[in-house]
Amino acid sequence: MLKSAHTAKVGKAFRNARILRSMTEEEVASQILINIEYIKGIESGDYGIFPARIFALQYFKKYSKFLNLEVSFFDIYNAKVVAKAERNLESDSSNKLFLKKNIIYIFIIFLVFLISLIFIFQGGNNFS
Repeated sequence: MLKSAHTAKVGKAFRNARILRSMTEEEVASQILINIEYIKGIESGDYGIFPARIFALQYFKKYSKFLNLEVSFFDIYNAKVVAKAERNLESDSSNKLFLKKNIIYIFIIFLVFLISLIFIFQGGNNFS
């Protein structure tokens, strides 16, 4: 299986663009003369269906041109590209995890700050 989170995301863009045009996979396959299994592979983000990288790349380009999509081919065949994407995904998820874990503390700090502001302004009004 040659699939990643990134290829699945790109595949979803293809699927959404096709659905937006009210076309079925079969209609696309017959119009642009691509095997329907390749259409399904691109839309699912699984390039394991293609016999080689060059086939995946060329059909990806042909399908994106047909749908007028400006998306880059994610080279899942290149281990360096995949490793870099996974590192970026991990760093993004760790940032989200930090916020998720600390949301209560952030809320408490905000609440204390808000109460402090109220006391400051209430205290200033008492001296007038």
